[in-house]
Amino acid sequence: MRFHIAVLILCALTLSSCFGADTPDGTRTVSKDGLSMIVPEAWTDMPEGELPPISDGQIVLALTSTEIAGGFANNLVVLSDRLLRATSSREYAVANNTLSTAEYTEYEKLSEETIAFPDDDESIVYVFEARYNRETPKKRFFQTAKVCDRYVYLATIGVALGTDGTERYIDLLASMECEASTDDE
Repeated sequence: MRFHIAVLILCALTLSSCFGADTPDGTRTVSKDGLSMIVPEAWTDMPEGELPPISDGQIVLALTSTEIAGGFANNLVVLSDRLLRATSSREYAVANNTLSTAEYTEYEKLSEETIAFPDDDESIVYVFEARYNRETPKKRFFQTAKVCDRYVYLATIGVALGTDGTERYIDLLASMECEASTDDE
């Protein structure tokens, strides 16, 4: 789980442009590596060459927009990893959040909300403010986990403080849905 935190920090620091404060009304469904979710239509994939390498798991989705809010590039990053033991989406989200409190600087939990995915699986979305380190500005994060068979998807949305209409980010995370996988690893 620690690699998830490190990758999120690296991704957020390397993303050159991300979705802005005024998210467009239009949405689209993105399907990648056994997971689908609804995202704003204007968001674009980060070029693979701009994403940092990770030691375990993989970056399934990294989306951005052309707008920068408050000097910060807002972003959506979804990481995937094979589970070593059976766990629920809720259990994974709780455990990951516990690790997050130690990995970020000035971590302050704002709220946690139970969400139901389209398949009625439940998880928790944690909303918190934190800094990656003492040199970076404080950001607001929305984070949850979705378990699909033997894989977990950790989704994090990072936005600049003061971004309006942030409830929509929880709705995007709640749209995560497992897809049939042909991976027989």
